[in-house]
Amino acid sequence: MVLFLNRSGAGARRYRKGKDDKDNKSDEAAVAKKMKPSKEVQVKMFIDGLVEVLFKAAGGKDAIVCLPGEKACFDPPAQFLNDNVTEKLRLFTCETPEDMKNILGCFTDKFLAADGKGVLCCLYSLVISRKGERYI
Repeated sequence: MVLFLNRSGAGARRYRKGKDDKDNKSDEAAVAKKMKPSKEVQVKMFIDGLVEVLFKAAGGKDAIVCLPGEKACFDPPAQFLNDNVTEKLRLFTCETPEDMKNILGCFTDKFLAADGKGVLCCLYSLVISRKGERYI
């Protein structure tokens, strides 16, 4: 409840937000619940967001998603700083957002792992999907 005074300070007017305090508490609980989505909802939002960003970067077609593999794809040269991610990347070209959603749905654990490789895979996917001609 908020108390308002007029300019002279005399006479008070009360303002009650909502119907009563119980309704306010239930509204706050509903908002708090919406602000804490379930794990499944979080994963779906991540996949949808990543697909949208990659296809925008690719110009709406043929977006590329990078996934870490088990074995290195090439022998790194001496001046190459080995990070155990870049040399193991596998690239997948997806013609439609639905194709990419299927791939990401199978490998979501790779992107959301706490080791940070998922962030690198997202960045590599974004840069490679953008394609070199668009940087010039």
